[in-house]
Amino acid sequence: MSDSGSAVRSAGLGALAGLAGGLVFGGVMAEIGYLPTVAAIVRTDSPGVGFAVHLLIAAVIGVVFGALVARQRELLFWDSRTACCGGSSGR
Repeated sequence: MSDSGSAVRSAGLGALAGLAGGLVFGGVMAEIGYLPTVAAIVRTDSPGVGFAVHLLIAAVIGVVFGALVARQRELLFWDSRTACCGGSSGR
């Protein structure tokens, strides 16, 4: 897979992870009555709108996190065979 495809995949997985976390935290926010406060971002006080806004924010945070961490694996777990002498030695 190309680098851009890998970044898009990582961003997509980050969005899914953000939504999963957002669902859990959104449940807590609903229990304590905080969703109308989140809805105030879009100038309403509907808990449903607040939940939607909360999930949107969670997905955006997940995408950003996924995109930022996409290259971590490449940077941390590089192939030691290609790191020395500029190429693979076949070992």
